[in-house]
Amino acid sequence: LQRVADAPPPPRSEQPENSVRFVTSLVHDLVDSCVHRVDMANLTQLALHQINRPSGGSELFWHDMVTMCGLGMFKPLDGSQQDVREGYIVAFATLASLVKVANGHVRKMQNGELVPRDVATKLLSLELILQYIKSYRPTTTGNASTPNPA
Repeated sequence: LQRVADAPPPPRSEQPENSVRFVTSLVHDLVDSCVHRVDMANLTQLALHQINRPSGGSELFWHDMVTMCGLGMFKPLDGSQQDVREGYIVAFATLASLVKVANGHVRKMQNGELVPRDVATKLLSLELILQYIKSYRPTTTGNASTPNPA
């Protein structure tokens, strides 16, 4: 038997280079996926923070929902689907606003009665959220993204 140190080096081939490219690509994809998850968690946390803030539907809320969260969560699509992306962002911001209103407190007047506008707004928000859930629940085929005409 020859000692390993005395053995000639293996002939250089493309096999190891392909393996290195494959592993490098795999690591890059894994890192990109992890960074995306962290970004989504941060954006979700920002959205929840804005929803739970005691202020009303201010310009800051809408700005954060559309520009910070919406643009970050819904990455650019190819040019032909830009309208779809913008629709997702508007739908996300609208649903976040509905959740914020439905989750908020109902004020009381000095005589102890609830403020009618707050009650009506909360009921409308809850009704719209219920309609959204009914419309977009999974169909019998299992495709959750297809609207289900109720």
